Amino acid sequence: MRVEQTLSLDASFLSALHSAKPVGGLTHGFYLYPARFPPEIARSVITRFSKPGECVLDPFMGGGTSIVEGLAHGRMMVGTDVNALSHFVASVRTTPLSPADESTLKAWTADVSEFIARDGSWVERPGIRNLPRSVETFIAGMLDMSQYLPLARQRSFARCALLRLAQRALDYKPRQSPAMALSGPATDGRRLGICVRLQTRPRRRYRR
Repeated sequence: MRVEQTLSLDASFLSALHSAKPVGGLTHGFYLYPARFPPEIARSVITRFSKPGECVLDPFMGGGTSIVEGLAHGRMMVGTDVNALSHFVASVRTTPLSPADESTLKAWTADVSEFIARDGSWVERPGIRNLPRSVETFIAGMLDMSQYLPLARQRSFARCALLRLAQRALDYKPRQSPAMALSGPATDGRRLGICVRLQTRPRRRYRR
């Protein structure tokens, strides 16, 4: 028996399975987790096979696409994964921030960015291949200073944003300077390695 007949799948569900739309909406574009699938698939499966208020388990949640979609559609979501980065990213993407958090993060970003721009000699760069020195200095410095944010959710958000910045830097190929171009396209594996190193590198205390 064909899958469409077994599960009584309708056209909209099958369309979601073949979706080629860019990943976006909600917090889906905040971090590009390797081997992610379109939100349309998670949304279709969750809304078709569960009801609002029911509990849905994703035992391989990855970056939390299904968790975000389930919560947005009124489900109680449980996600697991063996990858620590998966847990970190999914937690950040599903943790609400208040207007006060937003103000604190904006002020911290402006202050620390200016501080690093004036003098970044104190920054301990981890030596990541294919990442421009200036970008590496900025990311490492911001990551080091994130420990001074007052709340855990603010620190996690800032670190996840820095991981996303590292992804964008690796994917960027400047036209004006071939010498600065990446040696090759950044694979998901390389991006993941960068993210893990940035997230788990030892933090040092810095005093102005």
